[in-house]
Amino acid sequence: MGTSQEKSGKPQEQPNEFYKESRRQPVWHVIVLTSFTFLLYSLVWFCKNWKQLRNFAREREGEQQVWPEAQAVLERLKTCNPYLFTLLLPIPLVNMVISTRFFADIVRISPGSPESIKQHPIAFGIFITAVMSALVLGFKSLPGLFFLLFLTASLPLALVQHMLNQFWKLVEPPDLIVRQAFSVTELVTLIIGSLWLGLVVVGYMTGMSTTH
Repeated sequence: MGTSQEKSGKPQEQPNEFYKESRRQPVWHVIVLTSFTFLLYSLVWFCKNWKQLRNFAREREGEQQVWPEAQAVLERLKTCNPYLFTLLLPIPLVNMVISTRFFADIVRISPGSPESIKQHPIAFGIFITAVMSALVLGFKSLPGLFFLLFLTASLPLALVQHMLNQFWKLVEPPDLIVRQAFSVTELVTLIIGSLWLGLVVVGYMTGMSTTH
């Protein structure tokens, strides 16, 4: 007997799992989503990446598929709690310790990191955390709409995302699709963020007009 494909003369559809997406995230996604949510997306970003790295480590438990330094990071991340870490991020000082350690881990697992940075991952983590803090605290004190420059704090996250993408590109199958379009949830987030940003700008302009 012929197969259903032979009878119909049409190729059978591939199962959904055939079309798997890469864990890589376009750098510009991070910049846009973080900026339009007034940096709130950074919490989602941290949680998502902790969870993906933890799951990756658990899926390959007992397999030695990466270099020893990256393997040591993954072994430690197997027991991490992404949700707990994310809840701790809004706490001053605690968030600096957590983010510094995470950024240092990304340096350790990223194959494209310069050797000078790889030799001092904690220093790199402190630097990225300090830059983000300085951009937020420094620009938020500026007068008028110039305070919105604090959204440039998304740029350090974008750099770390680029380094993380290099890791995923190395360990994932080469045929995975890197999603370029925003998901439905991300689009809704962008719409709400755009409205929020618009209200901030309009509110400022209205306030200026009433003072003259």
